Amino acid sequence: TPYLRRAIELDPRVSAAAVAALDGGGVDPSRIAATLAPIPEVLVALRRPYSEAGLADVYLDLLEERLPDGSGAVLRAYAEACFEARQPRRARERLESIPPFAERRVEAARLVHAALAAIYAGDPAAAVSLAERSARSSPDDPTVLHVRGLAHLASGDAGSAVRLLKEAVAAAARAGSAARFRAYLCSDLGRAEEKA
Repeated sequence: TPYLRRAIELDPRVSAAAVAALDGGGVDPSRIAATLAPIPEVLVALRRPYSEAGLADVYLDLLEERLPDGSGAVLRAYAEACFEARQPRRARERLESIPPFAERRVEAARLVHAALAAIYAGDPAAAVSLAERSARSSPDDPTVLHVRGLAHLASGDAGSAVRLLKEAVAAAARAGSAARFRAYLCSDLGRAEEKA
């Protein structure tokens, strides 16, 4: 494992393969986390081993220690793991408790994930507020526009949701976003149009 740690230090892109190798060898997720460098790529790759071992809370605790570091990938992994563990309130509370990040994209990601957590927790008013705050940091980001649209849809404002989701589709096309993401946007837009 010293060589896996060194490999990750030299090229973080091998993190997922290193975590998979150790996990496949029966190494406990907590031991993998202690052995490998605690960089965002490793932390993200640890999600599946912790989840499959029934240690979602331990994984969330691990990520919570690293959230203030300002990694968008860790913010996303944390939010998704909270949603998978059916703990959206935990995600929202923790994400909102972090002081604002200086980097605009990371700050937008923090607020977007907090807004999604509010949607999943059944608090559409808070979701709209958080999503609108995210637009101050990154107004033309397709993900920000998407989550703003979802928040408005959850609040019952289908008209605003349709407008924002159309903007998200256009922004994603301009940005060259992956076809899968654009398809997801179009699906949500269709759902919003049905409610408008």
